[in-house]
Amino acid sequence: MTGRLKTLLCLLFLFFNFLNASAQCTNLDIVASKTDACATEVIMYYVTNAPDGSLFEWEIAGNKFFGGDTIYQSHIDPASFMPKATISMLDGTICHITGKEQITIHGSPVPLFSVQPTLLCDGPGKSHLTDITPNTQARNWIVDGDNYSNTPVTIEHDFFTLGKKTISLIVTDILGCKGLKTFIDTIEVLPKLDFDFDADVKNGCITKSVNFSVTKDPSSIYAKKYYWDFPGATNERDSGLNPPSRIYDKIGSYDVTLTVELSNGCKYTKEKKDYLKFGDVVNLELTTSKKSSCLKTDIELTQTEPNLPGNLTWSYAGVPVNVLSSSGFKQTIQGTSSGDLTITIRHDHHGCISKEEFKDFIELKGVKANFSSPNRFHCEVPHIVDLKNSSDPMDANSLTYEWIIIDENGKGVKTSSLENPSFTFTTIPATYDAKLIVRGDNVRVSLFC
Repeated sequence: MTGRLKTLLCLLFLFFNFLNASAQCTNLDIVASKTDACATEVIMYYVTNAPDGSLFEWEIAGNKFFGGDTIYQSHIDPASFMPKATISMLDGTICHITGKEQITIHGSPVPLFSVQPTLLCDGPGKSHLTDITPNTQARNWIVDGDNYSNTPVTIEHDFFTLGKKTISLIVTDILGCKGLKTFIDTIEVLPKLDFDFDADVKNGCITKSVNFSVTKDPSSIYAKKYYWDFPGATNERDSGLNPPSRIYDKIGSYDVTLTVELSNGCKYTKEKKDYLKFGDVVNLELTTSKKSSCLKTDIELTQTEPNLPGNLTWSYAGVPVNVLSSSGFKQTIQGTSSGDLTITIRHDHHGCISKEEFKDFIELKGVKANFSSPNRFHCEVPHIVDLKNSSDPMDANSLTYEWIIIDENGKGVKTSSLENPSFTFTTIPATYDAKLIVRGDNVRVSLFC
């Protein structure tokens, strides 16, 4: 055989081998269980029609590795790629194939949410949590150990314990991909701190200097700042645990507010409405309808300034009186005994006291009944009892008398209008009461039993 013929036969052999290898590679393909998947999902890749005993070198999303005709892969990062493989067959044929369908990997959504409030400064309470992750269609929460499934965008959670709270949010986006994130110490529930303060003076007469101090100051791991509001004082705002004294120079009621701010952002406010009340001294004057009056005659008393703020009180001395009516700045009285009546008026406006005494302001006139008997006891009847009048006419010029003898049954059995009468008794044993009513020409009456 000539050399030319041998060369021709060799070329034919190579040509037929090429045709055979091409036919074998053409029958191969890469198939994926999913062409559109979310990150972390598992995808199965396999080569179809590969002869037994072949070796496989895969290239998936730029990563090369050896494996069998079937492999499983999960993807963390978003990607878009064509799966590739190099197959080495036992007959020496090598095929380089690329999948016919592109694989798209979607990234997992990153959960985001907002919460209001993040600080519960007054102890256990409620917070509102809102999913703000873009393009989400569903969500589940785990809040402080409680599970919330398939919730609306915003949920409300009621915390019952103190401390820092952990929240997990699982979201599903519009592609069906899921994302999970746990947020540590997102919300803090703090014990309520009850602050209080006091003032050394709360009422009295202007002008008044007042000192303030914090009387209840609970401990906290956070730094505290103190802010004061004194509306109506000479300096209305200040800061510090013990602020300088404040001057109040006008009558009225005043609020005081203490605000304590902690370095963690919590704020506590203690407001005391109308906490301070200051008044002013006033001049008190008194008029009367009668400067001299008989007993049991109405007397009208008037404090001459009717529009004073505060409370007005009346007191009487010298002789007893009955108060018939009172309207604050007016009273109507009656004297029940003769003598000079002293009247005291006391005005209290927010603890500022004004007091005025009107000494012997009204003269009350009348008579005083009195009598005795030298022989009111006796063992035999008939018996004559003499009654001796000793009444004091006081300011009356003349007196009239009415005597009544009353038996044991309360019945009047004898009467007389004499000044010093005598009565004869014929029954024993017996006990009688004697009553004397004296009337003066000043129309006053006195009674003595």
